Amino acid sequence: MAEPQHRSGDMYAAAFRHAEVLTFGLEALSERDQVRLRGTYFFLRGRVIEHDPRRPELPRLRVPAGWRYLPQGAEDGQILIRVNPNIRLTTVAGPLWVLPIDSSRRY
Repeated sequence: MAEPQHRSGDMYAAAFRHAEVLTFGLEALSERDQVRLRGTYFFLRGRVIEHDPRRPELPRLRVPAGWRYLPQGAEDGQILIRVNPNIRLTTVAGPLWVLPIDSSRRY
C-alpha cells in the first residue's frame, strides 16, 4: 500500500479503481468511475504506471509524488503497474494488475 502522501492523484485512483473492479466486479463502481477507468485503459495503451516513493512531486505537471507514466517495455507484458524494487506482486495479487483484453476499446 502506498504511503499517505502517495495516495492522491489520478494514477493512484486509477490503480485503485482497477483493483476494485477485478475484486468486486464492475458494479462496484459508479457509472462515472466506470467511464474514467475505461478512459484510463485507453490512455495506458503502450504505457505503464510506475511507483517509486523517492520521486518528488511535479506540481506544474500535476504529477503527485512517487508516480509516473512510462513507456511500456517488453518486460512489462500486459501489466498495469511496473514491477520494480518498490512493487512486490504476489501470485495472488499479480493477476489483479493485468490490463483487460478489451482495454484498447474507446468507450
